[in-house]
Amino acid sequence: MRGDEIRARFLSFFKKRNHLIQPSAPLSLDDPALLFTIAGMVPFKPFFLGQKKPPAARLVSCQLCLRTNDLDRVGKTPHHHTLFEMLGNFSLGDYFKEEACQWGWEFVTEELGLEGKRIWITIFQDDDETDLIWRKIGIPSSKILRKGEADNFWSSAEVGPCGPDTEIFFDRGEDFGCRRKDCQPGCDCSRWVELWNLVFMQFSRDEEGKLSSLPSKNIDTGMGLERTASVLQGVEDDYETDLFRPILEWLMKLITEAPEDKLGTRAICDHLRALTFLLGEGIFPSNVGRGYVVRRILRRACRFGRRLGLQEPFLYQGVPVVTKLMEHSYPHLAKAKEDVARIIRAEEENFLTTLSRGMRILEGIIYELKRKKKELIPPSEVFKLYDTYGFPLDLTEEIAGEEGIRIDRNLTEELLTKQRERGRKEFRGQRIGMREMETASFPSLKEKVARSEFVGHESLTAKTRLLAILKIGVLADQLTKQEDGALVLASTPFYPEGGGQVADQGRISTSRGVAQVLDVQRVEDGIIVHQVRMLKGILRQGEEALAQVNEERRRAIARAHTATHLLQAALREILGKTVKQSGSLVDEDRLRFDFTHFSSLSESEKSRVASLLNEKIRKDLPVRVKEMGLAQARARGAIALFEEKYEGTVRVVKVGKFSMEVCAGTHLSRSGEIGLL
Repeated sequence: MRGDEIRARFLSFFKKRNHLIQPSAPLSLDDPALLFTIAGMVPFKPFFLGQKKPPAARLVSCQLCLRTNDLDRVGKTPHHHTLFEMLGNFSLGDYFKEEACQWGWEFVTEELGLEGKRIWITIFQDDDETDLIWRKIGIPSSKILRKGEADNFWSSAEVGPCGPDTEIFFDRGEDFGCRRKDCQPGCDCSRWVELWNLVFMQFSRDEEGKLSSLPSKNIDTGMGLERTASVLQGVEDDYETDLFRPILEWLMKLITEAPEDKLGTRAICDHLRALTFLLGEGIFPSNVGRGYVVRRILRRACRFGRRLGLQEPFLYQGVPVVTKLMEHSYPHLAKAKEDVARIIRAEEENFLTTLSRGMRILEGIIYELKRKKKELIPPSEVFKLYDTYGFPLDLTEEIAGEEGIRIDRNLTEELLTKQRERGRKEFRGQRIGMREMETASFPSLKEKVARSEFVGHESLTAKTRLLAILKIGVLADQLTKQEDGALVLASTPFYPEGGGQVADQGRISTSRGVAQVLDVQRVEDGIIVHQVRMLKGILRQGEEALAQVNEERRRAIARAHTATHLLQAALREILGKTVKQSGSLVDEDRLRFDFTHFSSLSESEKSRVASLLNEKIRKDLPVRVKEMGLAQARARGAIALFEEKYEGTVRVVKVGKFSMEVCAGTHLSRSGEIGLL
C-alpha cells in the first residue's frame, strides 16, 4: 500500500466516524515552548487547554512534524527522521479510551489488513482500565505489557498537556529480531515496529512538575506514516518505501561509488526533504532560532555528500524530486521550489568553503590526538575552529565522535561566552557610563519600582515623578551637580534602545536641578532606566519632574526608522519574499538594514531598489499605527522578526499599502517627510 493511500484511508476512516479533517499546520507555530511543530497535537494545544473553542469535538489530521533533538541519529537507523508525517485522530471532551482503542484496532486490522495475532500492546503501569479494554477487544494478556512513565506517559513539552498512553506494536517476526530472551516491544532491534501511540490527554503539567486535570478528558493519537508504510510495503527501512525511494534513486545516480553503509544516503534523503519543507514555508538559514536549525540540517547533509564524493553543491538539484513526490498532498511546494533551490545552492556554496578549510584543520587535530592516544580535543582548539574558521561546534562534535574523539562542550561554551562578553564590553566601552545600565547592578530596584510606563508615542514631554536614583549601580537619595547616575521615572517619553532603534536623549528637570539624558535602556522586566549627567542643581528621589525628549533628534531617528520599513518592502518586492530581516540600526544620522538572501545584490538590483524606495517617498504615503493581537497582525500580512517573543498586543505600522510591520519604534506621519535617499 502506497503512502498516499495510507494517508487517504486514515483521513477517510475517521471522517466516517464524524471527525472533521484539519489541514497540516505550519512547521513553525507561535508556541513559546517549541521551535517547531513536533507532534500532531501541537496545533490543537489551545483546544486541549481550554483556551480556544475547537471547530469540532472530533478532529483528524495528517500533520507535518519536525524534530531535531536526536539529529545525530538520523541516518544511523531505518526509522529516525527530522521531518515526518503524523496521522492522528483527536477527541476534545468527546470520546475517550474505549473508542480510541477500538477504532485503533479496527483501522490496523481491517483497513490496513495487518494480522491481529502480530499486534502487541504497551500500557502505562497503573492503567488497569486500558488493560481491560484491550483484553475485551481480544488482545491476550501475554501481549499487553505494562511500562513506566519514561515509555508510556506522553507530553509535548516540559510544561503543558500530558497523560498516560498506550502503544500499538507490530511484530515482524523472530527472523527480524535480536534473539535475546528479553526481546519485546521497545527493543532496539528491527523486529518490533511502533505503529501508533494513543495518548489519553487528561492532565496539564506546570513549571514545578505538578499535574492538574484538564477541563475535559481528551484523546490525542499519533501514527507515523513512514513507519506504517515500511510495514505495509514489506521493507525494514523507511528509506526504501515509496515516500523516499525517488529521492534515494536520484541521489544514487550522483554517486560514482557504492557507499559502505546507508548512513550518508539516509541522512541526505531525510535532510533534503526537511529543507524543502522548511524553506518552502519561509524558514530560512540564519545563526539563531529556527534559522540555525535549518542551517545545521543543511550543513550536515553537505558533509555527508562530501563523504560520498560529492565535492560540488548538489542538494539543490534534488528539490524538484522532493516537490514532485510531495506536491499532491502539499501543493505549496510547487510555487516555492525555485526559490528553495536557489537558497540551498547559495548555502551549499558558502559552507563548502568553510568545510574544506575547517576539515583539513580538524583532521590534523584528530590525527595528532590518535597518534598520542588521547581522546579529547582541547577546548581552545574547538574554539579556534569556530571563532577563526567559522567551523560549527555541533559539526566538530559529530565528526570527532565518529572517530572516537570527544570535545568538552561546557568548557568550549565558556570560552565562547567570554569572547562574546569581551565584544560587548568593547562596544559598551564606547558609550558613556554603560556600567549604570547593567541589569546585574539593580538587585533591589525591582522591589522599589514595579514598572515604568512609556508615553513617548503620544508626547515628547511628560510630567512625572522621580521614583529611583542610582549611583554606580546602588540606590541613592540624590544626584548633585557634575555627578553621573541613573534615574527611573513613573512615566517617560524617552524611547529605550530596542528593535534596532537607538535611545532618545534630552533633559529631566525638577524645581531644584537639571540632568542631561545620555542613554535609555529597558531592564528588569519593563523598568526603564535613564543614564544621566547632572548639569546643575540637585535631583532628589520622590520629586515631581519634567521629562523632555530632544525633538530634533527624535525626528531624525523617526525618519531613519520609517525609511528602514520602506527599504525592507522595496527589497522584498524586487528580490522576492525570501528576503528576511536579521537585524538593523536606526540612528539619527544613519540607518543599516541587515537581511538574509541567497545571493548578493547585482548593481541592477541595487538601482531598482533605490528607485522604488524613492518613488514611495515621493508619493508621500500616510503612516498609520494600529494596535492588535500578534495572530491578527500575522493574518493581515504584517512582517515581524517572529523569532522574537511578543507579548499581548503589538503595534502594527503601515505605510500606505506598501509596507506593514510589527514595530514598537517611533515613526513619521508621512513618507514624504523622509526626503530623498
